[in-house]
Amino acid sequence: MKRLELTESPTQTRSQARVTAVFALLLMLVASGCGATKSSEVERTANLSGGDTIATQGTNAVPSPSPASATSSSKAIAWELGNKLSLAALLYNAQGTENSESLTKAKILAGAFGAQVPPFPTKTGGKAKDSAAITSYLLNDAGKTIIEKVEERYDKDHADLFEMSLKSNLLLMMYGPGEKTGKTIADVIERNGTRAKLPESLWQPVVSKVETDASFDDVKEAIFKMQADVRRHLDRA
Repeated sequence: MKRLELTESPTQTRSQARVTAVFALLLMLVASGCGATKSSEVERTANLSGGDTIATQGTNAVPSPSPASATSSSKAIAWELGNKLSLAALLYNAQGTENSESLTKAKILAGAFGAQVPPFPTKTGGKAKDSAAITSYLLNDAGKTIIEKVEERYDKDHADLFEMSLKSNLLLMMYGPGEKTGKTIADVIERNGTRAKLPESLWQPVVSKVETDASFDDVKEAIFKMQADVRRHLDRA
């Protein structure tokens, strides 16, 4: 299984040193979006179906983890890639925002796994068709390809974290109390969270709210909390 070794040694090659430097920069990028305290409650909002909104929370930067913690750091990058890519796609679907900050970060993070972020599907102007197209994009065009790249570069745990993060944010577009799609995504969160050995306390609140048909706002709040909490956990692990 292919891995990048980021621990320094007297025999480290120049190529390995360059990889270390690149990952240090990537970790700073991840850290810039996952501080321990919020600096603003809402950084950006976009209208979703039914008048609901999606909010991405701004945070203060914290020091990036040491490049020596290769596995933990790369897992944090995989998680944040899923988060940024899905948020960028949802913003594009809701507002037509093609060059968002989330998309820029997703493209940089994807490079850590030798992956590329494919272009978004062309909008037709039909709300249902465009929503279906962006869902297919995340699940198939971008999602499957990047999952394969992440697992090829690292392992199944990394791929599970990326998939879990990406599909969690799909609830921000697709969730409705009692709907089957939300429960299917909740099953993915539970399955991947367990396989990736994340503490149950980090992801169970989202699953519980979906399974008990909580309101959209309650599920949205739980998703944002899970995204931030899992990032912090992976940074510290």
